[in-house]
Amino acid sequence: MSLYIVTKRYQTCYPDPLILEKGESVQYGEEDTDYPKWIFCEADKSHKKGWVPKQFLTVPNEKGEAYLLESYTAHELTVAVGQRLIVNKELNGWLFARTEKGEEGWIPAAMLLKQQ
Repeated sequence: MSLYIVTKRYQTCYPDPLILEKGESVQYGEEDTDYPKWIFCEADKSHKKGWVPKQFLTVPNEKGEAYLLESYTAHELTVAVGQRLIVNKELNGWLFARTEKGEEGWIPAAMLLKQQ
């Protein structure tokens, strides 16, 4: 785990995020052009849509269906400049972090500066 400081304000675009359990099926969509290895998926169970790291998905079958290799939340953090975050994971240009109040979620790596 590493400490980061927010250098650019970030507001989530997805207030109702996709949340998936290990083994759950999704419809495997297009890959993001700005952030490679992020796949736009639709959950077969809830029909919610959102971005999922390619590393969390099986190879899609002939029906375009893939399965989650681990549980996942697409929750994004809304943060202000100067806010401190503890980063647990870095993946495909995004960081999974926790605020000082305990909220966890994703944020683009470009919005943060790692502290020494």
